[in-house]
Amino acid sequence: MIPEFNEDGYLPPGIYEASFEEVKNRFGFSRKRQKLLQGMSFLLEQCRILHCDILYLDGSFVTKKLNPSDYDACWDTTAENREQVLNNVLESLLESNSEVQKEYFGGEIYSAFSKAILLPELTILEYFQKTKQYEDKGIVMIKL
Repeated sequence: MIPEFNEDGYLPPGIYEASFEEVKNRFGFSRKRQKLLQGMSFLLEQCRILHCDILYLDGSFVTKKLNPSDYDACWDTTAENREQVLNNVLESLLESNSEVQKEYFGGEIYSAFSKAILLPELTILEYFQKTKQYEDKGIVMIKL
């Protein structure tokens, strides 16, 4: 279950598991958000094909902001053939540049275990759980 936003407009610290249906119901409250959800649906389709079975959502999309410009996501896999999945992802749209990703998916996509550019001591997944002021905040996890 996805909790209510805190007074700063973020989810409380933590990782909240939700279905895509729950994400649509909770975050699809404007036309712009609904358009982003369409791109996210295509992203989830691609993740399923590639066996990336976990997607974490971040950015202003998982805040109370009415019209976020995009969303940020990072993927991971629990597949037994993890190395093969990683190799397949390298040749997919999930590893394209951010402009291509925004065109196809409406957001920017990263691998959960890669290093954050601004804080290289953190993984992207850890970085997603920080505000711009480096305070803890919540994100959403979709298991496919």
